Amino acid sequence: MFTNQSTRQEILLIEDDTNFRWRLLHFLEDRGYAVLDAENGMQGIKLALNHQPDLILCDIGMPQYNGYDVLKQLQKDQKTASIPFIFFTNRGDSECSIALNAGANDCLSKALSFEQVLERLLPHLRSTSPVQILPKLEK
Repeated sequence: MFTNQSTRQEILLIEDDTNFRWRLLHFLEDRGYAVLDAENGMQGIKLALNHQPDLILCDIGMPQYNGYDVLKQLQKDQKTASIPFIFFTNRGDSECSIALNAGANDCLSKALSFEQVLERLLPHLRSTSPVQILPKLEK
């Protein structure tokens, strides 16, 4: 299926586990999404501010700027405050409760299959489909 690059939904993936990040990145790209990736929180914040993606997926447990630090920074800027923000964690339901209370839109276990991850992302993706206005036909 041909997808126009300019109308693809863009997802920012912030994850310090290189193997996990690349596997998920390729999974999402294979399904037609444009994916930006960052290996740490600082890179993720810069990419979010510069690109304003349609959705942000972020690991909670990262060195230096952890996922909560990233979320707090992005919530402060009106360009990024409304972007759906979803956390990844290996730490279980108690961590997800904390993440949701911090303002995340959702929290996913890294144990989920990528297909399950995609199912959980779909309701959060903002529509980026351009409105197509058809020209009037002259009589």
